[in-house]
Amino acid sequence: MNTVTVRYDNLPGTTSNPASQSIAIGSVSFLQSTLPVSLTDFSGYRQDPDVLLKWATRQENNSAYFEIERNSGTGWEKTGTVAAAGFSYQPLHYLYQDINPRGRLLLYRLRQVDANDQFKYSNIVRLQAENAGKSLQTYPNPARDYIHAILFSPVQQAVTISLYDIKGRMIKKELKNILTGENNMMLSVPPNVALGIYQLSVTDAAGNLMGTNRLLIKQ
Repeated sequence: MNTVTVRYDNLPGTTSNPASQSIAIGSVSFLQSTLPVSLTDFSGYRQDPDVLLKWATRQENNSAYFEIERNSGTGWEKTGTVAAAGFSYQPLHYLYQDINPRGRLLLYRLRQVDANDQFKYSNIVRLQAENAGKSLQTYPNPARDYIHAILFSPVQQAVTISLYDIKGRMIKKELKNILTGENNMMLSVPPNVALGIYQLSVTDAAGNLMGTNRLLIKQ
């Protein structure tokens, strides 16, 4: 910020000549309101015994680093740090491998920190030890800004995750590359989506349905 413009109005009966007026400003403070990172994806893949985390940013403003935090049932703990780009106005992709984490249910989140030590937490990725044979799972429900889809895949493959309204109209779809094992995929909810029941489906490259689930979206 290089310039601050202050606009004021004269009280009735006062002179309107700026040359004969003086203005006193006491204290002025500016709060940092720009978030360090615009996160567009945060996904996890459990390939026993390790976990691979992937995230993407649309832009970064004065970002410093990402702290990866894990909760296996005993509270949140830091498991690693990945340096951020600092300033970027193009999509960037990050990877982190958590080696042999313990626990049947693992929760992960990112602590996004900027150069001024301000931070924001990401949404949470949830991974179970075993999910084979279970149908597609989604959370949170109701959803607002994003939906996570948990699906087990017997092979590494490309899938399409699609969101439909109650009338069967496609609202959004994305192509995802998933790995062998349990996959936690994130789908951002388009803005201005109306309150209602929606259906999320995942299909393979041949168009075969791998799973479907209904959920409430509440904007």
